This record gives sequence, C-alpha cells and structure tokens, in this order.
Amino acid sequence: MTTGQESLKFKTPPVKTVVLTVYFEALETLQPIHLSMLRERWRDYYPSVGSLPPLRAHPHAGSGTTGGDDNVPSWPFPYMIFATVDETEAIAIQNDRLIRTWGFSDGASYPGYQTLSRDLRQRLGEFAEVVKVELDRELTLTSSDCRYSNHLGEADIADLLVGVASSWSGTSNGAALDNVHYAGLRLHIDNPDDPASHVYIDVDTYEDGAELEITSRYEIVVPEGDSSAELGGLDKAHDALLGAFERFTSASMKSDWGQEQ
Repeated sequence: MTTGQESLKFKTPPVKTVVLTVYFEALETLQPIHLSMLRERWRDYYPSVGSLPPLRAHPHAGSGTTGGDDNVPSWPFPYMIFATVDETEAIAIQNDRLIRTWGFSDGASYPGYQTLSRDLRQRLGEFAEVVKVELDRELTLTSSDCRYSNHLGEADIADLLVGVASSWSGTSNGAALDNVHYAGLRLHIDNPDDPASHVYIDVDTYEDGAELEITSRYEIVVPEGDSSAELGGLDKAHDALLGAFERFTSASMKSDWGQEQ
C-alpha cells in the first residue's frame, strides 16, 4: 500500500480487495449494445460477462432524463460486469460510473495504488473512446471513490474497537466481551479543510479475525483542467484513505506487516 508519493509501504500489506470508482454525468442514451466494441477488446482478458439491476444514481449524475420528451422510450442501463475467469479482477460499467475491482488472495501480491490507478485510467479511456464513437459524447467526471478492505487477523474485540475509536490513544482497561461472536464499528469522517473529502471506516470482527474497510470519496470542486480533477479526484481520495489507514491502524499492526521506512 502506498500514497501517490509511494511513501507508505509494507512487505506484506494486509490489502485483500481494492475497488476504484470514477463517476461521471449520466449518459441517458447509453445502451448495452453500445459496448460491443469493448466486449471485443476485452474478450481475451475479461471473458466472463454479466449484468445486474443498476445501482442507485449517484448525486452528481444529472437528471437522468431524455431531454424532456416523455414519449421517448428509455430502458434503464444495467450494471454490466466484465470479469476474469477466476473473478479476481472485474470492470463494471453503469451509465454514470466505471468501477474497477481487484481481489488479492491465495498469495496474490498487492502491486500498489499507482499500478492500479494506471490500469483504471486505461480502462476509463477505452470506455470514453466508445462513448465518443457511439454517442458523440464526452465524459464529464464528477467524483470518485476508493475502497480498500484489509484483513487484520485475530484481535481482542474490546482492544480493537476502543483502539480504532480512539485512534489508538485509549485502552479497553481489560474489558472482556465474552461469548461475543461479532462486533462492528462505523465512523464517517469529514475534512473541515477540504469539504469535498469524505472517509468512511468500517471495522468488523469475526471468530476467525477482523476486517478494516476504508472508503474515501472525493467530489470535484476545482476548475476543469486542474490536475486534482483527473480520474474524478481519485488521487485526493486515495491520499485521504491513506491518512485514515495510518490513523486507525496500530504501530504493532504496521510492524507485523513489515512497514518499510
């Protein structure tokens, strides 16, 4: 796991899943047939294709109308998925977002944010080309988010919950939570210095270990052409995520993962 400047590294990072999402103004006329070109381009690496009902439109997707003509037929664009055979990697497309997902298990190594974001940029560019050819439209990016799921291993439930809630400045004072098979903690953090940034912390404990999931969202509030607006502000979202990871994991955890100085 690294920041944009590659400043936070671990020999054995705890990352199990990464989901990077870029949102854009809704493409109301987009239909699955328009993605035929992508299907052919991605067939060898993403042979598995499926679809699900669409997710709720994000707040900056636009009106979702067809120009005010109620007689124009409109069918909801599905949540389309292009995946590898083993489903460890996938691209999902809806008419207001592109989602890139990676799973790291069975010895798979997390390659770092820069590698993943470059891949996302390439896939988004390929999608944008198709939108231009098929719809004669340009993508207007509005926001982004990144979600990292991390396996923390076995942990005392009380110590973990108090540690995360206090940014590891407090202790549980020996509190015991006997016979507790599940516990969770949810935090939503806003940045007063950057209203566009929002971070969500989810801690879940199970009998076989604990999981820390961090979701960081960034809404573009900068002039078009500003470098921070690239990929919907994803780099800024990731920087905020790394700050939260640093804050809500303990020194002993970082040592166990082999933090590199």
